[in-house]
Amino acid sequence: MFVFKPLIYRCFNHLPVISLLLCLLVLNACDGNSKTEEHLDHVTSRISKEIISTKNDLQDLLPSQSDIEKTSSKEIEKTFTIEYQAIEIKSTASIEDLQKTLTTLGKERWDCFALTPSIEGSRLLCKRRPHSALRAILGAGGIQ
Repeated sequence: MFVFKPLIYRCFNHLPVISLLLCLLVLNACDGNSKTEEHLDHVTSRISKEIISTKNDLQDLLPSQSDIEKTSSKEIEKTFTIEYQAIEIKSTASIEDLQKTLTTLGKERWDCFALTPSIEGSRLLCKRRPHSALRAILGAGGIQ
């Protein structure tokens, strides 16, 4: 949803320019008689209504202030969160099985940092940071 927002904001910035250009185009087409002026008034009125309607439609696409605040709070919270997972590895598991398990966890972004003994065999401890758009943006700028 947030991907096309900058385009919408740019449209809002250009609405006055677009309306002015449309009005100038209509004025340029007029020759000054009263019938043309009535037509001009009608066209100007329709253009104004369309601009207001378009603006309202675009505003409906924008998130509310509370939605922005909630999303921002969640993203900031994610930057300080670490998820943990403990996985039981049976003592009968082969090295190949352990490698497959580690590969699968790695694809899911889990960083396994310890292998501790348990009653069943071993316990694999893993951690990861949750997906975060804010972290992605900061990471793209070289900030982690």
